[in-house]
Amino acid sequence: MPDSFCFAAALAACRRGAQAERALKLLTQVEPRLRADLPKGQVGGRPGADVAVTTLAHMREQAVGACVAAGKYAEAIRCHQEAPTTPTVRSLVFALEACGALGLATGAGAEYASTAAALYALQPADGLLGPSDDEVDVALLSALASCGAWELLLRSFDGLGIKAKAKKECLALAAQAALALDSPRAAELASLAEKARG
Repeated sequence: MPDSFCFAAALAACRRGAQAERALKLLTQVEPRLRADLPKGQVGGRPGADVAVTTLAHMREQAVGACVAAGKYAEAIRCHQEAPTTPTVRSLVFALEACGALGLATGAGAEYASTAAALYALQPADGLLGPSDDEVDVALLSALASCGAWELLLRSFDGLGIKAKAKKECLALAAQAALALDSPRAAELASLAEKARG
């Protein structure tokens, strides 16, 4: 049977080729083997466990990404939610993109805005796997904008950390929400967004 590196390469190819069904099938083939290497209860229980956690998370990320690329948004959300380990930054970003796409396409903005907020809230306290969680904040606000969830978007913006609030993308989305709501904050946020772009 191919090793995990071969599966990882195949899953990455599936994501690039928008082959959702194939990616999910590959994941179901390799995941039981990798789960066997996971420690019981906590990560790091025995040699190789951390590698198995990281490898499994990145493989699932590729499967979630393949679903998004293929327009299989509900499957992308489900695949992300079923992760047995801490997810990667990109997996959550893909899942949030899927929420936004479904909210826009189906007209069920409130439902998918709620799903996006719930996914975001489930981030582990010690962080997601990957280099930076910064893009997750932008992905959440973008998903909420796609869903037309302007009040939730502004509340979510207000709950972000100082660094995320200063990001030009976050400010632009908050300004868009304030304008849509005819909020007294619209002028101030638009001005801050303009300065951030400058």
